[in-house]
Amino acid sequence: MMQPGDKRMSIVMKLIYLFVVANAYAGAISLIFFPGSTDSLFFWKITPNINAVLFGALYLVAGSVVLLAVIRGSYELARYLTPMIIPFSTLLLLATALHQDKFTPGIKLYYWLAVYIVAPLATMFFYWQFERAGASWQVKSSQVKPLARWFAIILGALLALYVLTSFILPDVIVNFWPWLLTPLLAQAFGAWLAALAGGLLWFSWERDWKRLQPLAYLMALIPVSTLLVIAFDQADLKTTGINLIIFVAALVVLGLCGVVIAVLQYAGREEVSPQYTHQRN
Repeated sequence: MMQPGDKRMSIVMKLIYLFVVANAYAGAISLIFFPGSTDSLFFWKITPNINAVLFGALYLVAGSVVLLAVIRGSYELARYLTPMIIPFSTLLLLATALHQDKFTPGIKLYYWLAVYIVAPLATMFFYWQFERAGASWQVKSSQVKPLARWFAIILGALLALYVLTSFILPDVIVNFWPWLLTPLLAQAFGAWLAALAGGLLWFSWERDWKRLQPLAYLMALIPVSTLLVIAFDQADLKTTGINLIIFVAALVVLGLCGVVIAVLQYAGREEVSPQYTHQRN
């Protein structure tokens, strides 16, 4: 699955990312199948159950995305994870600092902090290591078309504004949400969207479609998984009125945006531009 001239992932990089996958899947299993036991199985007590299940579904999606990057095997095909892991981990750490009293103290809190400190630091190190060794920015499959690129960038900027709101004005998110939410969860869910926003904004630099293609799938998986959670946990909804309608509509639009990016990319003539090379300062 590697492209010619790509740099193969190092064993250390694969092991770190597989560690991330294992943690994500462990979190997904505990939250999806035992949502009422978060006080003992997770790092803080999450209520109602719909929040725990949704958090678990997001872990499942994220773990699968990272696992796909490991399977693909090359650094270049995994590079888009850099602008996703760093803001996600950083904002989760910020949310932890703002709501430390909500977390179970002791070894569980230390482990949580260790994971979200090591993950972004390791990601930054791998970026520095491979870029310093001359990683390729040359377009080797299809060049991302301008309309697809700008659509992704604008969408990423809009998601970033939402993330900013969730941290500056979390009560706005809490009051709008169609089920009970705490400021901690509003910011934690904001951190998940920060990962997606970072990936979409990465279209500003990366021009090879094959390297960015998983983001289109991710944009469909997040809304679909959220809608499935709502369908199975309707009892936890606090409203079935306009707030829920807007929320569901926003999810559908987000999923369709992933389809739009793919359509804009595949429509029209194929563009291949192997001359493009990212310039690093």
